[in-house]
Amino acid sequence: MKLHYNYKDIFRSLRLAFSLKKLSIMTLALFIAFIFYNIFSYLALLTAHYSFEEIWNTYRFFPFLSGSLPFFSYIFWAIGIIGFIIIFFIAQNAVTKITFEQLKGDEFFEVKESLKYAFKNFKSYFFSPLFLIVFIILIIIAGIILALIGKIPYFGDIFVGIMSIPAFCASLFILYLLIILFFALILSPIVVGCTASDTFDTLFEVFSCVNEQPARLIWYSIILKFLSSIGLVVFGYATFLSVKIGQAVLSMLIPNKINEAFSLASYFIKLSPPENTGFYSQIWATLLEKLGFSSLLEPNVYFTPSNWGVAVLGIFFALTFYLLYLFVYAYGINIWTTGQTLVYINLVKKKDDRDLLAEKEEEEEVIAPIEEKKEEKPEEKKEE
Repeated sequence: MKLHYNYKDIFRSLRLAFSLKKLSIMTLALFIAFIFYNIFSYLALLTAHYSFEEIWNTYRFFPFLSGSLPFFSYIFWAIGIIGFIIIFFIAQNAVTKITFEQLKGDEFFEVKESLKYAFKNFKSYFFSPLFLIVFIILIIIAGIILALIGKIPYFGDIFVGIMSIPAFCASLFILYLLIILFFALILSPIVVGCTASDTFDTLFEVFSCVNEQPARLIWYSIILKFLSSIGLVVFGYATFLSVKIGQAVLSMLIPNKINEAFSLASYFIKLSPPENTGFYSQIWATLLEKLGFSSLLEPNVYFTPSNWGVAVLGIFFALTFYLLYLFVYAYGINIWTTGQTLVYINLVKKKDDRDLLAEKEEEEEVIAPIEEKKEEKPEEKKEE
């Protein structure tokens, strides 16, 4: 695929993201990640002496910690978040690999191969931001030690005064590292998906992109954020409109059952935590109201089906709505992921004058003859 190597390439992310392979990977990953997150979030709230009924009535399948809770509750919650991030990173790396191979011209790169690649290179894109976090923590610990020394009468005051300028430099360095960490969380799976780099090479690439191409990195990311938001809303509208069409068709013959099943489905559904009143939450609220699914915004308090058949139908409808919800978000995330793949390829071209797509092809051409020669040598020896 021919690239312009400028901002125009980013607009291709809308099309590149709309792929059954990429959508299936990201949807499945989000589903598994949310199950993992839910298990540990429920454990966190249960250990904080909330009853299961209280948690269910408040959050359904999207538990969120707020207020003052025991320390170990936050540990459980942190495990859930870390697990979610790990699964998300694996999916993002797999989607990046498929996109990269697609840009090279391989439209048939398999999902299985992309997942193998993602698991094989897991350490590189996971430990890159983790290394930065550990380094920042070590600098903060050094600051705490300095504060403890400052408690010593006389000597502590003098020592802190002498170390004030280095301490300021360290604080400034922490701010710089936090910026790098932010972009490392975004770029690490992308860099590894394109280059198969190790941990330190991945970090080097992140530092290089931020230091040498900060304006393009920020500008391209802003464009990409706008595209992913627009794509998410449009795809969400199309998805739920298709559900509305299906509901209308089924209601022609069994209107009472369908209406009851939709009402029962709302018992299981709460699409965002009660604390979330952000931009996307408002979009979903408006979208569901416009499409006639306002009952999904406020879950039914009781699950009272007229018979067990309708109860099963309502449960399946609820599961379908959750999967569609993740499916729509998967498209928005894939726009961001494929777009960042294009951004990184562009940045490497600008800062290093390297065409990653052509470079990979050249390496394969060089490696292939070498492997052929190695295979020929044993045959020659046998003939002798």
